[in-house]
Amino acid sequence: MRKFECRRKTISILSALTAALVAAGLWLLLLNPWSAGEDSALAVRGDPAIHVVDQLSGLPVPTFSLAIDEAGRIWLPQFGIGGLKNDGTQVNELWRFDPASDELVRFPLPGRGGVNTTVRITTRGSAVYVGSDRYVYRIDAETGTVKQEIVLPLDSQYLPKDGRPPLIALSDMQFAPDGSLWIAREGYSALTKLAADGAWTTVPLPPGYGEPHSLAVDDRGHVWASVIRHAPTPAGPGLEAVNAFAITVEFDPVSGRFTKHAMPAGKLAVAAAGDILAVGGGPGGLRTLDREGAARSLSDQAGTSPEDHMVVAPDGTIWYTAIGPAKIVRRAPDGTERVFSLPSGTASGESTFCVRTIPDSKCPELIRWVTQVGDIALASNGDLWFTVTAGAVAVIIP
Repeated sequence: MRKFECRRKTISILSALTAALVAAGLWLLLLNPWSAGEDSALAVRGDPAIHVVDQLSGLPVPTFSLAIDEAGRIWLPQFGIGGLKNDGTQVNELWRFDPASDELVRFPLPGRGGVNTTVRITTRGSAVYVGSDRYVYRIDAETGTVKQEIVLPLDSQYLPKDGRPPLIALSDMQFAPDGSLWIAREGYSALTKLAADGAWTTVPLPPGYGEPHSLAVDDRGHVWASVIRHAPTPAGPGLEAVNAFAITVEFDPVSGRFTKHAMPAGKLAVAAAGDILAVGGGPGGLRTLDREGAARSLSDQAGTSPEDHMVVAPDGTIWYTAIGPAKIVRRAPDGTERVFSLPSGTASGESTFCVRTIPDSKCPELIRWVTQVGDIALASNGDLWFTVTAGAVAVIIP
């Protein structure tokens, strides 16, 4: 029996209202639409399996990461990108929600959050790991106490050389079978291996490969990384960039050898059979790469966005996301798929509004806060939890 209360919100986003908001410059409402009222911004309609969790709607920070611990509790970092409340004060918290008891606990974190910090979270055993651009925290899952603060390496030789600002964003963290934690940071052309005792090792990517984005570690301990390459556009170095995913690389920690695979990927995962799965980052939908290096397409449901997500259940069930329009897909081991559609702010499934302005340049970034899935995590009972970057957490109960 699930005790937490979920109810579906029924809101429609009207184009006329959106135009009025943009004209008025009220983009903060779009960043945190729940602040306008409980039922005024995010629609979950059309599929009774999708539920918005009341206690986790109206989050102060757009949430791009969540994790589930061994007790089934949901963990959400509330600091990092957009880490300011509506009143302008800094948010530096870690939230823990227990679906069994409906309990929500907020733990303080050290003041390492910031507007330019991307936050990722994962769990292992009784510990929660929260990572940002320069720091990884190991936190006790019962008390919320920070047990270890690890400063990640920052070597100038791995920073961008193409005129982009030296902004680093932690993009993924994955555990290896030996308990080590592998870290990928965009803006930094090296992997970081974090041992259980907190000691770190830098593994540079070969020259010209680019920067790591998504990681997966197979049962042999081989580390797989999707690689992003940045190319400045005529708008000027560092203002706008064309992000190209061209390859996935495989690193063998024993031999120290890198192998290049011609498969773009926004998100990587390991299939139950040990093959590598990829979604986003390029054409081909949901793709798989076997250990002989042969790639094939499994489904055309997935999009090409580098912001897609994927998790694999122990029985081989694959959950993955796609943008345009936004949806979450459940692929059963027999290959049958069920699509869970999410509401769209526009026909393409995105909300495209400038959130900052640089004089004499075009809008430097387009955001998808309204309906973009921030992250997904699979519970042991088969429920899929996910964040929506407008500021909410929902669950799919198949």
